Amino acid sequence: MIDRAHTIRYLESSAIVALLVDAEAAHEAIRALAEQPQRMVTSVITVVECRRALVRAHAQGRIGRVTMDAAQHQFTRLLEQCDLFEVDEIIVDLASESLGDNHLHTLDALHVATAMIARNAFGYLSFVSLDARVRSAAIANGLSVLPAALPPLIPAP
Repeated sequence: MIDRAHTIRYLESSAIVALLVDAEAAHEAIRALAEQPQRMVTSVITVVECRRALVRAHAQGRIGRVTMDAAQHQFTRLLEQCDLFEVDEIIVDLASESLGDNHLHTLDALHVATAMIARNAFGYLSFVSLDARVRSAAIANGLSVLPAALPPLIPAP
């Protein structure tokens, strides 16, 4: 039996942004992931998505400058613990397919494709996301998702 507490986690941007911008609203499973010592992987696109989400949250007045700077620092520390996957030709080709949802946004398709490649490289992998559409595509492509259920009303990053 697989010990899920020590498996690899693919961190999709929505979960990271929720943790960084609104830790109180972030689901307890997401907060626990940040505290558990396991291997974490993500895509290089996560770097841009999360940094832009922090800049947007500040520009929209949802977070102050001090909070944004602290979140940027926390994000940098989190990235230091992650294996970053580059977007290569294999990931681009896979993301260009339907992936079970013809309405899936481009960056979301890249996340699902990257997680599929990571799962093939490492074995069992859990896909961590708070985005319902991305989670659905991940499940349609055989990925296990965390948290098991979405918390109510997570704001879009």
